[in-house]
Amino acid sequence: MSLTRQIEIDWQGETYVVTPSNALLRQIEMGGVSLAGLASGFASGQPQTFIFAYVLSRYLQSAGAENVSEDEVNSVLERMPQDKVVTIMKTVIATIVPMSSALPGKPVARGTAKGAGKKRRAKQKARS
Repeated sequence: MSLTRQIEIDWQGETYVVTPSNALLRQIEMGGVSLAGLASGFASGQPQTFIFAYVLSRYLQSAGAENVSEDEVNSVLERMPQDKVVTIMKTVIATIVPMSSALPGKPVARGTAKGAGKKRRAKQKARS
């Protein structure tokens, strides 16, 4: 079972259904790619398409496109219109991180444990 969303990727005239499992994401990270770094670069407007080509090739391979290589993916991405590349990147990155933090300009919500601030203040008062 995967906790991520199933996506469809149209690639070279075929539609591939990808369900990024934890195992797939771990394999990509073990291949030397920081998925968080990839998402961060995209969100800050500095996507790294050559790294994304590796991630996309692994997604496609997991969906049955066994012979697709990262070099082939990179070559196709370079010739593709920029808006299509951005659409594919958004789709894939949305499976890596929560959608709200995958989009440029969206703040990441931060929370604290209930009462954590009170405990900290109590400790500070006890020290004085």
